[in-house]
Formats: sequence, structure tokens, C-alpha cells
Amino acid sequence: MKKICFLFAFSVFITTGQIDLNKFTTLQSSGKIPSDFSALTHEKVAGDNQRNTNLTEKSDEEFKQNIHYSIDQIIHSGQCVYGDPISVYVDKIAQRLLKDDKELYSKLRFYTLKSNVSNAFSTHQGIIVFTTGLISQFANETQLAYVLAHEIVHYREEHVVQTFEWKLQHEYNRENIGQFNNYSKEKEFEADSKAVDMCLKAGYSATEIYNSFDVLMFCHLPFDEIKFPSDYYNTPLFFVPEKEFTTEVFPIKIDEAYDDANSTHPNVEKRKETIRPHLENQFGTGNAFVGSTDEFTTIRNYARFESVRTSIIDLELSKALYQLFLLEKEFPDNYALTRWKAHTWLGLLNAKLNGHWTDVTVPKQKLEGESAVLYQYIKKLDKYAVSSHALRTITDALSVYPDSEELKKIRSSMMKIIAASGSWSWTKYSDIPFEKAFEPKVEENDLLVSGTIDSTSTQANEPLTKYDRIKGTGAGKSTSATAISDSSRYYLFGISDLISDPSFLNEFKGYQEEADKLSAERSAKKKAGGKTAKTSSVVGERLIVVEPSTVYITRQNYDFEKTDAYQTKLVEAINYTAEKEGVKLFDYSTKSLNQGGTDVFNQRNTMMNYLLQYAALPEATHFVPVDFELIQHIQQKCGTSRVLFSWTEYYTNARGAVASVITGAIIPPLFPAMLLTGVSKYKLCEIAFIVFDMEEGNVSYVQSNKMKTSGGNLVLKSEVHNLFNAKK
Repeated sequence: MKKICFLFAFSVFITTGQIDLNKFTTLQSSGKIPSDFSALTHEKVAGDNQRNTNLTEKSDEEFKQNIHYSIDQIIHSGQCVYGDPISVYVDKIAQRLLKDDKELYSKLRFYTLKSNVSNAFSTHQGIIVFTTGLISQFANETQLAYVLAHEIVHYREEHVVQTFEWKLQHEYNRENIGQFNNYSKEKEFEADSKAVDMCLKAGYSATEIYNSFDVLMFCHLPFDEIKFPSDYYNTPLFFVPEKEFTTEVFPIKIDEAYDDANSTHPNVEKRKETIRPHLENQFGTGNAFVGSTDEFTTIRNYARFESVRTSIIDLELSKALYQLFLLEKEFPDNYALTRWKAHTWLGLLNAKLNGHWTDVTVPKQKLEGESAVLYQYIKKLDKYAVSSHALRTITDALSVYPDSEELKKIRSSMMKIIAASGSWSWTKYSDIPFEKAFEPKVEENDLLVSGTIDSTSTQANEPLTKYDRIKGTGAGKSTSATAISDSSRYYLFGISDLISDPSFLNEFKGYQEEADKLSAERSAKKKAGGKTAKTSSVVGERLIVVEPSTVYITRQNYDFEKTDAYQTKLVEAINYTAEKEGVKLFDYSTKSLNQGGTDVFNQRNTMMNYLLQYAALPEATHFVPVDFELIQHIQQKCGTSRVLFSWTEYYTNARGAVASVITGAIIPPLFPAMLLTGVSKYKLCEIAFIVFDMEEGNVSYVQSNKMKTSGGNLVLKSEVHNLFNAKK
């Protein structure tokens, strides 16, 4: 089921103002929807009148199909947004860089991709995309401007089409791969050098242009490099002895001259050497910030908040905890961070109790820098320690936000996960806090601290950037302190208030009875061969439909026009059947965007992210979407929690007549059949439907079928009819 999921692959801000970070959910699109997002791929190809004269007409058509299809995969991934504060800010920087070239600026548009991969890229169409992961890493405006200038040069110099042309002129072999890498490096050097000139002309700092390559060197690390305090988790009810955190140093690997032989990009050392002559007489000139420092910091904060959310969706949960620690220093008592911390511990609890711990923790060979101390601590936790951390986190969160439905849902999911894990003994836990249990043995250095931040480890207003700390002071070492004896099972004292509360234990008993009942029902269903009475409709009276994922392959080639055509046919079949069956549909396909606009696009992105988060999780997960509030809004608007995702693939492949006849001659009984297939087309159609219940957080129905057919209208309507009449 999860494999199928992978194949598909309250808005809180005011356009002219700022996002309230306390209410932050996710970056959303704003303004009129661009045609880049609303037009179908074949429409874009047909409307692309720019003729690339160095290519033949056939090659030019192939080039246009490739570039439009590639960017459409990103645009419709659910992760790409337009008109959001980051995209608007990048646009503003572009205006500064191109103040003397209005014509070039008018050809560009800027979008944001929610991804923790630090990257930026430009397309032949004039689209420039920055990831939130990259924005979160910049230390100042100049660094962002330099990367943007680099991408603008790629577009202006038509590097994309030149690269395509080079590939057409050279055969694919090992020798040419090396030649291509060298060719690609030349384009990078050109973009680097010309971007320097563009930035200097706009008044940006020569020193910070040079330092921009530090971002490339260390972007695999979290967005800041701060010592993790050993008393971070300590409260009056929870205490972690300092000895539980390693004193081992995890050096940050610094090698600017790494081997780039198999890369399309030169290493950092070569890139610095290339731009240094352009900067030699300019060091000390220009400004790190040409615009507002506060505006840059605000935009970077949006990206950093978004990075936490992305880490949770991607199951990079140890990383999410370190990111939360970094942001809490500047934004204490922030509701968004509180929610995400609860989500993170829910994910960790689920992974620990369902055998997926290695999927959410960091292996030792990847440990670098200050975050390694936290990563290693998390990795060694046993199931009782993870449960204690999770329940402590959600209990404390609900004490501050008792009316939060999202936090209540997370708590309920935690209880269900523990109840479903098999035999669970609360008697292992203490009903008195650690402080009382070890009061005579607590030494001065181990006194409990009610705050979450070690004020001695970092200054409130840290003057150094992440890159200053990496290159200057290194990874740092923990200070030693007297370890508390007999305290290795400290976590058993971390939920003493719950253990001493009879209502908590009675509540858990109810969850355990529910888990036992569900387990018995599954066993009975398995014994009955999956045959049980099915009375309720799978789709119900109302159904949300997210755009189908459709692929049409002709003779091993992707057919863009037929892909769009079959996608439209499937949407029409769903609408036709819904009308006949009296089901009210809420259509979130691309064709609906011109009518529904940005609101519909944002809601579709929310549901795509729901699918992505669910697909990354193991089976039988008690799932709470990270975009809980936005999902609730969609459910209320549509009056249903049921969402249909669909996936179709069509293959047509004319089998060679000669090969078929030869096969038939070797195996005579097959000759008539092989002769027949030799002169006919082989067609295969796969159709899969998945109905999600967003309220329950699970898949309620799956229908998948593979057949030898072209998948015409009658076939599509038949499959959709079966879905709409299915019972569960």
C-alpha cells in the first residue's frame, strides 16, 4: 500500500504584512495563480514559441517537452509555492541586481520549494527556484544575492539549452561523461564570475560574496552551530544527568579541495580560485546588507520554521529536535514550535515501538559538529525513555495550551501507540520525581533548572555566524560534572505526576482495551480470509478528488500530450460517475485551478503534503498530519474527510514482427500467437485508487487493477463505477 502511495506523487499570513510565527503553519501561495501552475504541460509546450536556432526542429521540440515536464513535476509536487514572502523577497533582490536591465528582469519569475536540500536552480523558461533549506543557511543578504545572480547568469547565457545541445552532439559513453562534467564545470565558472560582477555593481560586499561558498561547504549541517546544553530537558519534573550526553568531539569535515572528477560542479576551492581575481581589489567594499537587515532576518526565520516542518515530514526527527532547540533560543514559548516538538516525539515514539528506529536516527559515521551530541543521545534511548520524553513533552504542552485540538490528538495517538505495543508495564516508572528520589545525592552541578536553555553555553545575542564558529572555534567540548550515581534510568522518574494520577492509568486501560479489540477484529478477519460484512460506501456522499497522477508511455518514450489527455479523461470519468451516483465532488485537479485560483492550489498542496507524510511512515501508524489545522479547515469546507488519490499508467509497445516470428519458429506451438502479436500493438493499463480518511489518519480503501487495454473512456468509467459502488 505504501508503495502505491509513493507513486502519487486559516492561511496565517497577510500578503502585505508578516507571518505571525506563533501561528506559523506553512508557507502558502498568494496572489493570482501564474500560468506556470495552472496550464497543462502540453499547453505550455504548444505555447512555447521561442525557437532555439542551434537545434533542429525535432530536437527543439524534444527540448521544450523535457524542460516543461521537468519543472511541472516540481510545481505540482505539493512543495512549490508562489507569491509567498520568500518568493517576493527574492524577486526584490533580483530587482536590485537588474536595476539597469529591466528587460531581463521582466522575463524572470521566482518561486519557493519547501525542501531541506540546499539548492537553487533556473530553467530555460526563466523560472528561478530557491529551496527553504538554502534560504535558512544564509548569513546575510549578499550571500543570497550572489546565488541568485549565479542563477540569473545561467538563464541569460542560455546554459540549459547549450548543455542539451552538447549532449545531442556527443554519444553517451564513459569518456564523454568526463568531457560533459568538464563542459558543465566551465558553465559554472562562467556563472560564478559574471555573478560577482553583477553583485559588485549592485553594491554588495566583496568579502561576503567570497564567503558565500562557506554556505555550499556546510549546508549539510543544521542552519546554526550552537552547543547543545546538557540541562535542556531539565524541568522540576524531568531530569537528565549530564553524564548521559557524550563528551566526545565530532569534528566538522572541512575539505574544499574534494574530488570533483565525477561531478558536474567544480569543488569549492576551484570556485574560490576562479572568482578571487574579480574580487582582489574589492575586498572591504560593498555592504553585507543593501536592503533591510530585519527584513532579511524575517525571511530567513520563515525558511527556518519551514525547515522544521519539512524535517518532520521527511522523518528527519533528530534533526528536527536540534532545529527546534536553535529556534527556541530566539522564540521561546512559541506555539508552532511547541506543536512541532510534540509531532517530533510522536514520530520518535512510533518509530521506537514499531521497529523503525534506524529510519529516524542518525548513524555515527554521519555525526558532525554540535548537533551530534543530541543525535547520539536520542539514538541510545530505549522504549521507556522515548515514552517518558514523549509523554512529558505532550503533557507540558497541554498544560500551556489546554484547548489545542491538535495537541489533544497527538496525545491520544501517543497513548494508542503505547497501548498497541503489547505488554506495557507502568510499574517500571516511579511515582516520585527524580529530585526527591536522589535528593541526598544531588550535587551542586546537577541542580534542576526550570529553563530550557543553558545561559552559560551561548550568549543571548550571539555575534558570530554559523560559519565563523565552524572555522574559528571548531566543535567544542562538554564540560565535566560529577555524575549522579544510580541515575542511568533517570527517565523512569520523568512522568511521576502521571504515574501517581489514577485517572491517567484508567484512561490508558481504556486505550489498551480498544487496542485489544482491534487486534481481535483483525485476527478474526484474517481467519475469515478477509471476508467480512461490508455495508458502508467507500466514497460516501461527498468526496475530495486530488489531481490524478498519470503516465503515458509510447515505445518507451514519455508522451506528454497523451499523458495530459488521459489525465483529463480520468477526471471526466470521475465527475461523470459522481454525478450519476449522486456524490458531491470537490475537484482539486489542475484544470480546476483557473476557477478556484490560489485558495484551491494551497488546499491541494496541503493534501499532497498529507500524502507525502503518510507515505513516509510505516504501516499501522497512528497518524497526525503536521498540517493539522489546515487539514481541519479543508474538512470543514468540504464537509467530508475522504480524499481520493488516483494513479494511472498506460504503456503501448509495438513488438517487432521479425523477433516475434523468430520466437515462434523456435517454439512452433506458439507460432500463431507470436505471429499475431508481431503485427499488433501490446497495450497495458494500470489503474489504482486510494481513498484516505483524513480524520482517522489512515487509508480506508485501495482498488488496483492491471489489464491489457488502451484504457479508453469505457474502461475508465467502469473502474470508477466499481470504486463508487465499493463497500467497506
